[in-house]
Amino acid sequence: MDPDELTVKAFVRHLRHENKSDRTVQGYCEAVRQLSDFLGDDRELLDATRDDIRDFTADLLASRSPATAANRFRSLQAFYKFAVADDLAEVNPTAGLRAPVVPEKPVPVVPLPQLRTLLDACQVKGKPPTQRNRQWHEHFTGRRDEAMIRLMLEPGGMRVAEVTGLTLGDVDFENDTVLVVGKGRRVRAIPFGYKSGRALTRYLAMRAKHGHTRLPNLWLAQKGAMTISGVAQMLERRCAQAGIPRIRPHQLRHTAADMWLAESGGDETSAMRLFGWKSRAMLQRYGSSNADRRARDAARKLSLGDKL
Repeated sequence: MDPDELTVKAFVRHLRHENKSDRTVQGYCEAVRQLSDFLGDDRELLDATRDDIRDFTADLLASRSPATAANRFRSLQAFYKFAVADDLAEVNPTAGLRAPVVPEKPVPVVPLPQLRTLLDACQVKGKPPTQRNRQWHEHFTGRRDEAMIRLMLEPGGMRVAEVTGLTLGDVDFENDTVLVVGKGRRVRAIPFGYKSGRALTRYLAMRAKHGHTRLPNLWLAQKGAMTISGVAQMLERRCAQAGIPRIRPHQLRHTAADMWLAESGGDETSAMRLFGWKSRAMLQRYGSSNADRRARDAARKLSLGDKL
């Protein structure tokens, strides 16, 4: 077996042992394989030097975003740390090197009027036919898309991978919550309100008649379970119908975080539990989009001048 392939397989086994998610394993391996391609056929991964890592990172920065380059670098750090710990390599070429600086770029928060217009675009007039046909499918996707968007906007706003990872068993109508498995396989319960519960009930009523109803996945598409790219395409399509700027899935999570921080009076501890953040750095990042506006609103409520 090729030495690089053997090392990558051992790394994957190590990641599985640490109970890393499939998405995390895939990201780590993608970075390692990209470096392998960069080194060429006559160089092995375990022969890489600090200069190779620097050159590879610079090459990424020339064609990809700083965030992507930083993510790839951290994946390589994990790979070489493992290789040294398992005596597969003597030197860690990433040791002493820092990940590329990622400039802070707040994700735009979606205004409420646009969200209402987006939800309106999901509505289909009339009752769905009893037989599955094109009209039935329009009603089905309308109900599905409304329920999904509403759920993504609830406090604890889900990552798109968490959305597609939901199963029927994760929905709890007794407590009006959905059970989400997030990064690091951390589980959290996200509460939903009346309108989201109603949208979910309406969707599930039609889901029971879907051709793939036996699948455990909560969200179904025409050919099976809804995928991550399918969620992005759905949002793009609905935005075009609504005549509003394109909304990406992650914007809904940022919008949910902004709304929570604004309405909860800045309850950071609850926010971290709901949104599945391990550090306050993530809280600051998600709250940065409209932090100035929230600070001004809070200041007006507490204005001493108005109390005199």
